[in-house]
Amino acid sequence: MEAGLRVGDRHAVSDYMNMVLRASLYPEGFPTERMTGYVPESSLLAVEWYLPPPEIIPEQKLYKHVKTRKAIEPTPRPTLEARQIYQRVIAQIALRTLREIFDADPGQLITTIVFNGLVRTVDPATGQQIEPYLITLRATREQFADLVLTEPRFKPVECVRRHFHADVSQHPDELVPVEPVMHFSMADPRIVDPIDIISDIDKRPNLLDLSPKEFEAFIQNLFARMGFDTKLYQASGDGGVDCVAYDPDPIKGGKFIVQAKLYTQTVKPTHVRDLYGTVQHEGATKGIMITTSGYGPESYKFAARVTSTSSTARGCSPSATSTISPLASSAEERKSPDHYHLRVMPGGRGARSPLNRHAAYHDAPPRQGLSAQPWTMCGPSLALIERLSCIAPGQRHVSE
Repeated sequence: MEAGLRVGDRHAVSDYMNMVLRASLYPEGFPTERMTGYVPESSLLAVEWYLPPPEIIPEQKLYKHVKTRKAIEPTPRPTLEARQIYQRVIAQIALRTLREIFDADPGQLITTIVFNGLVRTVDPATGQQIEPYLITLRATREQFADLVLTEPRFKPVECVRRHFHADVSQHPDELVPVEPVMHFSMADPRIVDPIDIISDIDKRPNLLDLSPKEFEAFIQNLFARMGFDTKLYQASGDGGVDCVAYDPDPIKGGKFIVQAKLYTQTVKPTHVRDLYGTVQHEGATKGIMITTSGYGPESYKFAARVTSTSSTARGCSPSATSTISPLASSAEERKSPDHYHLRVMPGGRGARSPLNRHAAYHDAPPRQGLSAQPWTMCGPSLALIERLSCIAPGQRHVSE
């Protein structure tokens, strides 16, 4: 790590700053989860910090002893006062984080910090786990150097809003979110630059000829060609994430965790359960597992159960897991890989059905293939896609 810090290595600086922040002690009940991502090209460090929930502020303002009744009665804290105290708490966390990072960087590898504070809690209206951002700011070293934090009259909320143009939730007690100035995914050190696999796919139509890393890149290519904002993660330390796909659609969209399994044998149920755990940990909307082989009955039962549970909790109709359906290539189909995309159709296992065995390339408007059920399910859910293979442009799939 020391050698990496001397040259400003992205992973070394990210890991070091993560160690610095994890060593920072906070009161009992405060979350310890935080992430850092360094972007050497802009000398920027992004920080994703899990804040304590608003309930950390005591509901009772004080207690009174009523002598006549020989009783101690609590006095509730006004809602506005609790809100203002909580805003001060999260603003002070942000300022303290800025100070600790700049102080731990004497070589001045970091000139700008983006701080995003979010809270992991449960939406009382839906019963679903949510992670709204409650504070976000961007600060430079020069800006921070101007602050006098020892000033007794220092007001943290006003400071971050005026000095750093921070966005602090007006109603954090109601979990009203703010939009991050920059999403952490843009600096996540687990993300690697994608490689173009689709352009050469006609030369290697058998996906089993690809290496596991090439197969992951192939899946990332497909989602990118379908219009998703995709991030490909490195093989080690990815936390069970191969690719993350973002869909901005306000109804069907969300964050999708994608895992690619280049297997010849049946995918074990433990992999499917692990994917669901990763979906919950990452705060994603859906989990999608794609394999060249297939899944056993236990995997499908688990996927159906968690999907049904999450959908029912939101008052939605549960959807089935999904497989890949072939698209017969038309005579007018273009050769350009820019027109390739996956079409996902709802269905059961279909392991023996020729209608559920292939992924084809199809000349069609982007996103046409995403009208299937996995993208309309409510709550964290799973889609299992099996028997993935290639049909080259101009080639028709022949039923067995």
